[in-house]
Amino acid sequence: MKKFNTDFEAVKKELVESMATDDAERQEKAFNDFVDYMQADITQKAMAMKEAKEDERVLEARGILTPLTAEEREYFNAVVKRKGFDGVEKTFPKTIINDVLEKIKNEHPLLSRVDVQDTGMLVEFILRDPSKAKAFWGPICSDIKQMILEGFKIVDIKHSKLSGFVATCKGMMDLGPAWLAEYVRQTMYEVMSASLEDAVINGTGKDMPIGMIMKLSGAVDGVHTAKDKTKIDNFEPTTMAGFRAALAEAKLDSKNVALIVNPVTYWSKVFPNLAFRNAEGTWVIDRLATGEEIIESYAVPVDTIIIGDPKNYLLTVSTAIKIERYKETLAIEDMYLDIAKFTGHGIPKNANAFFVADVSAVKGAPKVALEVVTEPVETI
Repeated sequence: MKKFNTDFEAVKKELVESMATDDAERQEKAFNDFVDYMQADITQKAMAMKEAKEDERVLEARGILTPLTAEEREYFNAVVKRKGFDGVEKTFPKTIINDVLEKIKNEHPLLSRVDVQDTGMLVEFILRDPSKAKAFWGPICSDIKQMILEGFKIVDIKHSKLSGFVATCKGMMDLGPAWLAEYVRQTMYEVMSASLEDAVINGTGKDMPIGMIMKLSGAVDGVHTAKDKTKIDNFEPTTMAGFRAALAEAKLDSKNVALIVNPVTYWSKVFPNLAFRNAEGTWVIDRLATGEEIIESYAVPVDTIIIGDPKNYLLTVSTAIKIERYKETLAIEDMYLDIAKFTGHGIPKNANAFFVADVSAVKGAPKVALEVVTEPVETI
């Protein structure tokens, strides 16, 4: 197992950022590092609790372990018995995916703000354009088709698949069904969060969601192009109000409009221009004059900001999941590697739901050079 000179947040950051590249080698290393961290964490907790002879029910009461339903325990008992997910006849418990989706809805900084819908086995979803009127005036018995179709469209969600790896160290099977289920829950949450976060921001629409930074029209062979960026050099009220005016013109302005930004850009460009000391000598931070909440996401390109109400992005995920042994080559030693497949889709609810700005010209903090590590990572 690897020993790192960094923390889990840095590992998750690298996993998200690697997904936005075409560098297969970087992605593979990021995934390997992520798996090592997750498995080391769960294994250490499990072994410590077993050495202390802690009862599972006590751990559940403390919130350390999630209680298993009868279906979940039966399923993970079968996985432990077979030493892997491959060939397990029982269906993967929907309750696990429900737990993961619920956690995403409640806890993830960005995904908790978008409109996440569990579609079950649906292949189509009816989407209402938030800029359209909810009702209209007209003669009694006027064309009801107009009322039904106005502002609604059917979104095809069957063509997008979300695949997440479940890499399981062979020794983890000895930890028992409860700890194995805990590992699967946490792994799926982190992998789904990273995959969905990147897709919600950058998805091209080709076998994946259409990202916030993409145009809804003009797709070629299913691939959408990026929106034009408005270049700005400050965050003054007259600058930011221009985006709010555009949202208002599109009938999409709301009190929930947010500014979505990469943490690097936040600290280097946004924070230095917002922090100020008031007359009492107290520092006031994170206060845009136009009132937007600031949401940080490593999926947003550096020197870019996105402005819009996250609820105007629809993200559909099915709880129907299939786990099967991954047959392709991936350099993960002494592990079972399975792939969990979901269906779903994502799309802005309106072409003007989100505006994108280039903030490279904004003056900010001086860049501090990072140390480049050239020697191999130490292993144990």
